[in-house]
Amino acid sequence: PAYRLSGLLMLLPALERSVELFLQTMEVKRLFRCFPFHDKIYKIIDGQ
Repeated sequence: PAYRLSGLLMLLPALERSVELFLQTMEVKRLFRCFPFHDKIYKIIDGQ
C-alpha cells in the first residue's frame, strides 16, 4: 500500500499541471469568444 501511495503522490504534480493547462486553454477560448472575428482566426490556426 505504501508503494502504491507513493506512486499516486508522484502523479499529483503531473495531474496538477495538466489541469492548469486545461484551465488556461479554456481561459484563452473564453477570451477569443469576445472577439467577433475569432471564427476566422480559429480557421486560420486550424488550417482550414
